[in-house]
Amino acid sequence: MIVLQLLVTNPVEISPLTKYLDEIRDIANSEKDTSEPQEVPQSFDIFNTLPYELRQQIFSLLPLSSVLALRAASWSMHTTQLPEKSWKARLEYDLPWLWEVHGIDLTGSQKLEARLSKTIVELEGKSQYRSDKVDYIPGLANRRRIWMVCEDIKDMYHETLAERAKI
Repeated sequence: MIVLQLLVTNPVEISPLTKYLDEIRDIANSEKDTSEPQEVPQSFDIFNTLPYELRQQIFSLLPLSSVLALRAASWSMHTTQLPEKSWKARLEYDLPWLWEVHGIDLTGSQKLEARLSKTIVELEGKSQYRSDKVDYIPGLANRRRIWMVCEDIKDMYHETLAERAKI
């Protein structure tokens, strides 16, 4: 019975998730409190040779955590503006099951983006059941699983509607 209780968890109220959300908010807010100008690195940055539009296109092809990691690693990519609408859409597309972060501005200094990238990657890992590891957060993994099943149901529903419209 105890094992069953561990597996049946509320996908909305997830106490272990609170730690990560607080960390993300603290990282984002600590960035807002400092007004130190960022120092431009003197090293060669290969991305600086690319046109601005191409750099934005690269962002559109990467998952969220990789966007943050790339912005943290490259000054040129860090200074490439992320369109607000596409950034928010990307956040909702990559992490739809993690709606608590949708309203948090995850961009800032390179240091901030490096820390956020690591936290997001860790959360993504902890939201997946794995047979070889037991370090996931049950409620979060349950939420993600339910979300994905609902997405599949939605797709099947839309396919059925499209088929019926043809008749």
